[in-house]
Amino acid sequence: MKLIKKYRNVLLRIIDICVVIVAYYISEMIINNNLSIKPELTVTMINNVILAIVVYSIILHLFRTYKNITRYENGNDYLVYVLACLLSYTIIMTIIEVLNLPLLEMRINLIAALIIVTTIIGYRVTIRLILSIGHETNNKSARKNVLIIGAGDAARIVIQTLKTTMKNTYHVVGLVDDNINKVNYAISGNKILGTRYDIPRICKENKVDLIFFTISNISNKDRKDILEICQQTQTKVRILPGTTDLIKNKNLMSSFRDIEIEDLLGREPIKLDNKNIGKLIENKVVLVTGGGGSIGSELCRQVMKFN
Repeated sequence: MKLIKKYRNVLLRIIDICVVIVAYYISEMIINNNLSIKPELTVTMINNVILAIVVYSIILHLFRTYKNITRYENGNDYLVYVLACLLSYTIIMTIIEVLNLPLLEMRINLIAALIIVTTIIGYRVTIRLILSIGHETNNKSARKNVLIIGAGDAARIVIQTLKTTMKNTYHVVGLVDDNINKVNYAISGNKILGTRYDIPRICKENKVDLIFFTISNISNKDRKDILEICQQTQTKVRILPGTTDLIKNKNLMSSFRDIEIEDLLGREPIKLDNKNIGKLIENKVVLVTGGGGSIGSELCRQVMKFN
């Protein structure tokens, strides 16, 4: 493999030369409807093919097609191949007409040009797909398996972000949503695997490393119930905040946060009036019961502040 990478440019040039030769042979068969080349056309064919090899090789080189990293080629790069082959055909026909060379007719050169551009783009696309699949397979073991809770617009944006800028970090195994009408359908190519009650099974079967909770418009009780189910899996959960927080922070992925005590209350947290509480507890020994709740937590913070 290292040897192939080292001499990739040479290999691509050799393949392109073979493509030109085969293209002219096929063109001749198509025009004359005969699998063999007529003896009187052999010399003419050879001369035309040599001219085509020289022209195509020079033009493809000048268009820097051999400098491309095949795995990252896209539509614009393939358009360059089309332009390079079109220019090569034009140059060949111009040379034949200007110098009045006894070479093959225009139809054969045109058909050959179409075969050449199609084949060159075709085998490069194939190489790109093979390399991309191989690269993805090599990185798959290093990626974290992600389960997404919620099958709405936020989930769609999260999936698109993960697939574009974070595809080497995260792998989306699927989604869950309590709307049973959505189950077995897909969002951005990722299947909705079940409802909240299927979370433990899905996490176990797919070895989920991380759960993204993407439902921002949800009741406190439902959030609490779903998070309790998630905690059964012992999988780390990241939560998308409420709509108000989302408006303030346009970067959706950076909006995710860890689970907080308030998420598990099943109700809105109670806010204490702390204006006079300092006078009540300052320099006193205080015992707080139920320190895990919102009231107890706030009292603990106040005690630590004034003592």
